Amino acid sequence: MGVGRNLSYTKDIFIRNKGMISQYMIPFGDDDLFVNKHAKGKNTSVVLNPDAQTISIPPQSFVSWFRQKKRHLATGNKYRFGSKLYTGLYASSSFFFYIFLVWGACLFKNDYFWLIILTTIYTIRLVSQLFIYKKATSKLQERGILLWVPFLDLFFAFFNPIWAFLNVIIKKNKWK
Repeated sequence: MGVGRNLSYTKDIFIRNKGMISQYMIPFGDDDLFVNKHAKGKNTSVVLNPDAQTISIPPQSFVSWFRQKKRHLATGNKYRFGSKLYTGLYASSSFFFYIFLVWGACLFKNDYFWLIILTTIYTIRLVSQLFIYKKATSKLQERGILLWVPFLDLFFAFFNPIWAFLNVIIKKNKWK
């Protein structure tokens, strides 16, 4: 993925790939699609430095934020197959993790051995996420985000499929 406000590429890569000509008819997501199409391991790097961050003002209402997220997902069908597969597997695995966790808890509600197993699996997943986010937030000098990880993980596990479904049934996306 790429976000234009915090993205750079050489003039040579831009010219050699005819700029964003293949995205001219797309009202949004041209930066993201350019990166998805042309970023390779050899020509790409990520800078994790607080000085390299670009701060942008987030939407001020849930409706505005929901529209923005829906718009971001709308370009996903134009990604390379591998990118679609990777993001789809990640979103699906997150969704089904919670479904099976709740299903298992209901199924084994009187069997403490299996409840301990389910709790252990959840704890391992959560600690792994916190470890990864802790490293990133420390490097980027962000504070106060770690406490939100469990809630946001659950939130996005269920709302990402809703956004994806809405993009299938409601085709119209607007740039505001």
